[in-house]
Amino acid sequence: MAARTLVGTGELYASTAANWNGSAAIADGDTITAAEGQHLHWDLDVGSTPDTTTWTTGVALTLNGSSTDPGTLIIGENGKNGYLPIKAGSNIVGTAGTYKGRIAGNYEGTWAGTTPLPQTYRGVIEFLGTNAGKVDCQYIDVNLRGYMEVTNEYVRVYGTKQTVTGSASEDTLTCATHGWANATPLCLKVSGGSLPAPLVEDTVYFVVNTATDTFKLAEVSGGTAIDLTTDGSGTIEAYSGCPSGSATINVLDDVTGDAAWSTTAGKNRAVLTNDARPGSARDVQRVTLSTINAGTLVLSEAVDSTQYPNARLWLAVRNVAVRTNTTTSSQPIFDYATASASGGVLNCAIVSMAATNTTGYGYAVNNGTGHVADGLISGCNRAFYGVKTSPLSGTCVGNDYFSSGTTFCSFPGTFVGHGGGAATNDIALDLSGTFFGNTYVGSYLQGAIVSGALRGNYMAIANSNRCIISGTIKHNINGIYRCSGTILRGAEIGANTTDVSYPLGLIGWGVGLQSATQVSNYANGQPYWNCTLYDLADAANTPQPGYLRSWCYGGMTVTDTATIPASPPITLTYAHKMTFESATYPDFIDIPLFCKGGRKLNIDVFIKANQSGMTEVPRCQIIDPSYPFDHASSKLVDTAMADNTNWQTVNVSYVATYDRPLVLRVRGKNASGYLHWMFRVNQPGLILTGNAG
Repeated sequence: MAARTLVGTGELYASTAANWNGSAAIADGDTITAAEGQHLHWDLDVGSTPDTTTWTTGVALTLNGSSTDPGTLIIGENGKNGYLPIKAGSNIVGTAGTYKGRIAGNYEGTWAGTTPLPQTYRGVIEFLGTNAGKVDCQYIDVNLRGYMEVTNEYVRVYGTKQTVTGSASEDTLTCATHGWANATPLCLKVSGGSLPAPLVEDTVYFVVNTATDTFKLAEVSGGTAIDLTTDGSGTIEAYSGCPSGSATINVLDDVTGDAAWSTTAGKNRAVLTNDARPGSARDVQRVTLSTINAGTLVLSEAVDSTQYPNARLWLAVRNVAVRTNTTTSSQPIFDYATASASGGVLNCAIVSMAATNTTGYGYAVNNGTGHVADGLISGCNRAFYGVKTSPLSGTCVGNDYFSSGTTFCSFPGTFVGHGGGAATNDIALDLSGTFFGNTYVGSYLQGAIVSGALRGNYMAIANSNRCIISGTIKHNINGIYRCSGTILRGAEIGANTTDVSYPLGLIGWGVGLQSATQVSNYANGQPYWNCTLYDLADAANTPQPGYLRSWCYGGMTVTDTATIPASPPITLTYAHKMTFESATYPDFIDIPLFCKGGRKLNIDVFIKANQSGMTEVPRCQIIDPSYPFDHASSKLVDTAMADNTNWQTVNVSYVATYDRPLVLRVRGKNASGYLHWMFRVNQPGLILTGNAG
């Protein structure tokens, strides 16, 4: 266990004894320094195969900074394999200099190399011991570029698979004695043709109306059967989820010819994620591969829970990797907390070797700005912690959180099997990737943009403020939970147990909530906030101009085409029906307007209540939205209807002295009952920003 220095400068290979002081081979337990001008190429496997080692202690490593050419570690290059174990409790450190010490891994085997290391070669750093150290990036720069374009990043797992035929006329799928009971979750695949429209592959459906030889499908368990518009063609197969209790699993994807999938120790780690099953906790199992066949895989242990169809087994290795054996949740792996300049290229695997099915260890990337992370992060407590202005475009599988305390970061990658997702007041995130099988995708977010696909999670977005959502939120337990100031623009939301729970102010355009329970507990939020959708989308997610739906503490409003009371003052194809549910708080609906300065706002509201003597007689108001709800100065016009059950015309008019936003508010208050209303704009120069008239 000696202090070892390199001899000479330039490209120096660790396996060459003459490159070390004393011309003696490097040994387990040594302390190594790469000085100015020395590029240490770690070409030692220190074991019979890559990723395995006969060394039990590991080495310590310092990379000196320099004004010109700093000490550099090359771990992984074309034609070379390298495995570098680091002593328990020891960090890879650098020293101060104009240029910090460097760690690189790529095809070229140089600091400046930009070509990913080919799949056939590997470079691995592993921090040993439960008190494992870290890469201390205060004086270290990183440029790791492994082969991330794995052909099969995962395989799809199933239980039973049967060929079916579709019938648009009957809305059924036929398979002789299929044996699938109602509520069985299924997925579909097709070869040489197309599925019956509107069914799509890799989407979970549920059996309804089952019979001996036929069944129908619904988007949710016990839901309405899907209307099939075509029979489909080619070979159509339906498949169920993998049962628990066996180590042999059926797979749809053949990886026998994929070199990335291996049964070799150290290269055979995988993570099974029940990512299509929404539940209150993630369902993750860490395994190794024992046997790889064309249609089956044998795992190191039996599957421990019943899987939904389309559960996936993820490959948890890459050819360039940094691993930790820490059992401390907050131990950094790449630590930029004290780095004067940041921006690591982390296109590699960052993996916790000590992680269990329920607990991750270590912060993969701790702090820093401007990182590029297009790799794999698995088994960590946090993938990104305190990071700023960085994209995480790779794959995160089975960490406790993929983000915490981050700011202005984008997440275009794949995020599966996390306990908490993004949390702890992350600010201005861009969630544009795919998010499956997480307990939360986002919690306590501030100003996030959500354009990705959020499926099979317990809660998609929860306890968050001022998020803009335009993506897909489907097959979750809760879609949007206890969020304030939420904006929906063209989002697809449905097939959730509940689309929106405890809304604290939500507004949407061209959006429809398609689940059986669209909004719950709307009377348990703030009394003067509402949840309103303008140009409400239909079941096909097509916006319907003028249609709206709104929920607030005092009740709800919905566009009504079927039960408009007789003899209205004007004829329109629809009216809006306001249903009262509180004698304490008003039911109200706001129509956003924009009025040009100098123009007279003139609107007729046609209104009919089903009863008189309500707690608050319905009224029509022109509101200045810059004031709090019901503030005296907010009511530019306030006109009540007569207290009877006749159709009435209530005119409201106002002259704007400058270009300004306004609100047409219709409101009333009662423990029960309802009213119908519609409105007409009587002059040009007014813009209905909600398009709800």
